[in-house]
Amino acid sequence: GLAVTFVRPEERWHAVTVESADPAGSIEVVSTGRPLDGIKVRTQPSHEQIGEIEFTSHSLLDGYLGAEVPWTEDGWFRTRDSGFVRDGELFVLGRHDDTIVLDGRNVYPEDIEDAVDTLDIRPNSVAAVPWGDRGVAIVAEVRRSGHDLGLAANSILESVTHRTGVVVSALYFVNRGSLARTSSGKLQRKKVASLLRSGKLDLLGKFGKDA
Repeated sequence: GLAVTFVRPEERWHAVTVESADPAGSIEVVSTGRPLDGIKVRTQPSHEQIGEIEFTSHSLLDGYLGAEVPWTEDGWFRTRDSGFVRDGELFVLGRHDDTIVLDGRNVYPEDIEDAVDTLDIRPNSVAAVPWGDRGVAIVAEVRRSGHDLGLAANSILESVTHRTGVVVSALYFVNRGSLARTSSGKLQRKKVASLLRSGKLDLLGKFGKDA
């Protein structure tokens, strides 16, 4: 199916508070609505707790051209998105595969990326990825080369720590178009991390204790 949940015209949008990397300890997440007729939604490994979102429906596809469908053993579709179900409504947090574990807590890369607030960086061109044993790295595309990246780095590192409580291990600047994306423009964070570790990214600058 192309749609799984929906907020009906007669209903209102709902938001709930969940724990996050924010120093305040919580963020508001807006519901995507209740499942459409004939669709069931759950999260694993435990329903109504944060986990990977799965759904089942008679309208599901039979397969992908040239690729395997991520079915569970009992026939549910694995979305690879992270979220939870509460009072019958679905709340989406981000990509399940991209979740970063820091000091025993789950940190969503979107929270870190949204905290990068500087005009020196291209909009929607920041990737937060796991780094080392227990760290996190940021890879950011600059608007233009040739200016003082040190000032931008200080601003980014301070902003991320202040807004999320996460201390960034390494910060890397790259040229426009360097971040790997899907055909629809979504960040491929795992590929970005792989290219970074293998030294295949053309770096304009690097900052941080583990850079």
